[in-house]
Amino acid sequence: MKPSKTRGAHMDEEKGGGQYMRTGDVADFLKSTRNTLTRALGELDLVFEYTLRSNDYKSETVERIEKTRGELRELISIVENEVAYLQLQSAHVGRNFIEWYLDRMTVMLLWIQKPIQKSQEAIQRQLFFMEELERCFVPPHLKTGLVKSFQWIRDYLKKYPKSSRGDHDVAVQQWKKIHDSLNDVFGKVPQQKIHLSSKEPPTGGS
Repeated sequence: MKPSKTRGAHMDEEKGGGQYMRTGDVADFLKSTRNTLTRALGELDLVFEYTLRSNDYKSETVERIEKTRGELRELISIVENEVAYLQLQSAHVGRNFIEWYLDRMTVMLLWIQKPIQKSQEAIQRQLFFMEELERCFVPPHLKTGLVKSFQWIRDYLKKYPKSSRGDHDVAVQQWKKIHDSLNDVFGKVPQQKIHLSSKEPPTGGS
C-alpha cells in the first residue's frame, strides 16, 4: 500500500502567505473524510440489503455492490491509519517544538539580562528563531499585537550587545510581551529565570 500524500503535508507552504498547514489541520480533514466515507458505506449497506430482499435482483448488481463496499472499507481503513499516524506525529512534533521554543526564549532572556559578546552564528540562530516564530507559529489573532515587539527584538539582536542600558530594559519588556501572549499556546519559561522591571513596553520601535 503506497503512503498517502498527506504525510508531510503540514510542511507544505500555503499559497498566498507564509503559514504552514499544520498536522492537526490535515488530521481534522482526514477525520471528516473518514466520516463521509463511513456514512456512504452505511447507505450502501442499506441498498445492498434492499437489493437482496427484492425478488428480481441480478447477481451482477450484487457483485458490484459488494465490490464497492469492500473498496469503501479499504479506503476507511487507509484514512484511519493516516489519522493515527498524523496524531502521533503531531504529538511528537509538538513536544519537540515546545522544547525548542522554551529553550530559545530562555536563551534570549539570558542574553538581554547579561549582555556579552556573542558570535555572529549564535546571533543569527536567535534571529532565525524570532523570524520563524512570528512567521509560522504565532496564531493569527495574536500577530497584529506582536508585530512591533518582534521587530524591536530583531533590531536589538542585529546590534547586540552594543545597546544602552535602556535598550536592554526595553528588550526585556518586549520579550515579556511576546512570552506572555504565547503562554497559553506554548507554555512558560521557568519563573526563576525571569527578572522583569515594571516598565511598560513602548509603542514604537527601537
